[in-house]
Amino acid sequence: MDEKLASLKKAMKNTVFKDLQFTDRHRRTISSSINGGDSEKNKVLFAVLQLVRTEKTGMEILTALKSQALFAFEGKEGMMYTFLHELENKRWIVGEWKAERKYYKLTETGAKVLGKASDMRKEVKTFTQSWSLGE
Repeated sequence: MDEKLASLKKAMKNTVFKDLQFTDRHRRTISSSINGGDSEKNKVLFAVLQLVRTEKTGMEILTALKSQALFAFEGKEGMMYTFLHELENKRWIVGEWKAERKYYKLTETGAKVLGKASDMRKEVKTFTQSWSLGE
């Protein structure tokens, strides 16, 4: 059976997949999907938790995300406040009104989540650097 599969794989490589080309962007996307890498949502969550280690308003968070090329809330800035409210419900951040502005800050629970996420990112990065997808 293994021999038949090997010959099928070889035949497909020489015919069906002969002209198949992947751009670097495609390779990164595929690699990220296979490795359980950062999705856009994970990147935004991680960035927001990092940003609110010091008090920030929603607008300051939006501006900082854009400067990091994270445009998840582009054109739908109101969704940012829904997202922040969800983080408040999870008790990862706390919001406090000051002078007609709401400031968000990381909680102790949020700091633990951020620490675990940071450790996981390091593990995934180390692992993915140690092997390739046949590149």
